Amino acid sequence: MTNQVNIEEALKDLPAFALSIDEHSFRGQDMMITVTCVWPERRLIAILPDDRLKTLEKFLKELPVSVRRRIKAVCIDFKDGWRKLIKRVLPGVPVVVDHFHALKDANRRVDEARLIEQQVTGQRIPRWPLVKNEEDLTERQAAQLAMIRRRYRNVAHFHWAKEQLRDVYRASCRKEAELILDRLILNTREASDVALVQWGRTLRSWREEILAYH
Repeated sequence: MTNQVNIEEALKDLPAFALSIDEHSFRGQDMMITVTCVWPERRLIAILPDDRLKTLEKFLKELPVSVRRRIKAVCIDFKDGWRKLIKRVLPGVPVVVDHFHALKDANRRVDEARLIEQQVTGQRIPRWPLVKNEEDLTERQAAQLAMIRRRYRNVAHFHWAKEQLRDVYRASCRKEAELILDRLILNTREASDVALVQWGRTLRSWREEILAYH
C-alpha cells in the first residue's frame, strides 16, 4: 500500500482534489481497493491489499491532515458500507456516485431483465441495443430496439429507466438533474416488475449522492 509520505508527495501540487474508491481484481487474484485522484486530473494514489472495510477505514484514518482537508469529494459505487464509513471518517466531504458506476449498475439491471424475459419467452433478445447508448445505435440496432419496445414492454421499461439515469448525469445543472431523477424514481414506484421497484428504491436511497455529481 502506498504510504503517507508518498501520498503527500503525490498530491502536494493540488490545492483541492476528488478521490475515487473502487474495487479491482489484478490478474485474476483477490479483489483489492484502489484509491485514485480523479479531479482535477487522474492519478493512482494507492492500492490496498484487500477489499475489507476495515482496511479502507485504516487507510482513510491514516491520511495526513494536510491531505484530508483538501478532499472535496469521494466517488464510490453503490456500497452502503463505504458510504457510511466515508461520512464517519471524512465528515463534511460529499460522497458522489459518478456516472461510470451508476450506468454500469444500470446496464447490469437492464441485462438481467433481458435474460429473464429471454428465458421466460424462449426468444432471443439482442443485448447491444439495450446497453449501448441510444444515440450511438446503428440502424440495425435501432430497429432491434424498436422491436424490443413493441414486444417486451418490461425490458423496454428497464431500458427507459437506464436512459433517464443517463439524462440525470447529462443534465446542465443540479436542478434539471433533480427533476429527471425524481420523475424516474416516481415512475419506478408504479412498476409491475419487483426488480424495477427495488431499483427505484436504490436510486431514492442514493438520491443525494447521485445529484452530488453536479
